[in-house]
Formats: sequence, C-alpha cells, structure tokens
Amino acid sequence: MIRTLELLEMSKRKLEEEKRQLKEQIQVKENIIRQKVFQHIFNNYNEIVNIPGGEIFISSIKDDDWGEKDPNTKNYLMVLDYLKDGNLRQYLLDHYRELDFEDKLYLLYTISLGLNSIHKKILVHRDFHSGNILVDEVECYIIDLGLSRSVDSLKKEDEIYGVLPYVAPEVLQEKGYTQASDVYSSGIVAYEVLTGLPPHYDKKYDVYLALKVCEGTRPRFQIKIPQSLENLI
Repeated sequence: MIRTLELLEMSKRKLEEEKRQLKEQIQVKENIIRQKVFQHIFNNYNEIVNIPGGEIFISSIKDDDWGEKDPNTKNYLMVLDYLKDGNLRQYLLDHYRELDFEDKLYLLYTISLGLNSIHKKILVHRDFHSGNILVDEVECYIIDLGLSRSVDSLKKEDEIYGVLPYVAPEVLQEKGYTQASDVYSSGIVAYEVLTGLPPHYDKKYDVYLALKVCEGTRPRFQIKIPQSLENLI
C-alpha cells in the first residue's frame, strides 16, 4: 500500500514537472514568434520610413515610437501620424465638389511621388487603391505595405491580392505582380481623383468584370478632362 502511494506521488510529481516544462516551452515559442513577427513588421516599416516622397513620407512611423506594449495584452504598439481626412475614397466623397482642377492634380502629384519612392526601393506595393491612400488636406500618404515585396522575391504563382477594379490585367491573368502593375493601379486611382467616381462604379465587381478588364475595358470618363491626361490613364 505504501509502495503504491509512493508510486502515485512520484507519478504526480513527474506529471506536474512535465506540465511545467511544456508550459515553459510554449511560452518560449510564443516569445520567439512574437519577436520574429514584430521584427518582420518593424523591419518593413523601418525600411519604408526612410523613404522620403518629396514633400511627403510614406507610413511615417518615428524611430522612437516603436517598442511600446499594450499593458494588458503585451502586444507591441506602433504610433502613426493621425491624418484627419481619412482615406482617399472618403475624402473624395466629402470634398470632391470643393476641389478645383489644380487641387486634383496636386493630389495625383503627391500620390505619384509616394509610389515612385516605393519603386526606388525596388518594391512593389501589390495592393494599391484609394482605400490605401490617406489624405491630410491635399497631401497624400500611401499606407498598408503589408503585402509589398521586393521585385526580386516576386513569383508568377503568387496569389492575387487587391481590390478588383484596381488590379492590372496581367495580374488577373496570373502573370504576376510588377512595378508596372502598381502603375496601372495608380492610373485607376487617377481616374477616381479626376472624376470623383469609383472605377467601374456602374458594374458589379465579379468575374465578368475581371474578364472585361483582361480584354481591355477601362473606366469611362463622364466629364471632360485634357486629352493628354485621358490618354495617360
């Protein structure tokens, strides 16, 4: 009887020790994963932060703002500038009638500066649309670089990301992302800025629209703009 109790006690202690070790291993792995995820995110942002876009900065995170943790969840926090006018789509909904032609051109100018800065870093954004452009008065800031990749790391078999009307036809045809596909998306954004309308606003965003885009269909202009701009877009 005594021997049996001793064996049970030993088994209990062994089980508790194994549980403790397992808990420690899980905690260590969680910490490693958190560190790797944070390091990946911070490296990406740190790279982007150092890209001046002329008069704008892309995703302006300050070096001394990173590393803070939520006191409850212990997750890392990153502090970004507050841009009061929201994303470009909302800005156009709220302010389009107030914009003159020069204002629209200036919006496009700041957007092109930002995209050019990304491309100078040999990156492809891959999810470029009006929802990923924030506005502060008439200054634009490109955000959401989580899907961006270096040109060298891109593969043709990559999945298709983005919002359908902004996705380049070659991407829809599974030929892969390039900086040229970002430029196509910027042309669709330019249409949106100049007209105030979402691209293909009169069509459903479905497989039939994707097929039409691959066949060469582009958004229709409902207002007069300089022919040179229309040709460019």
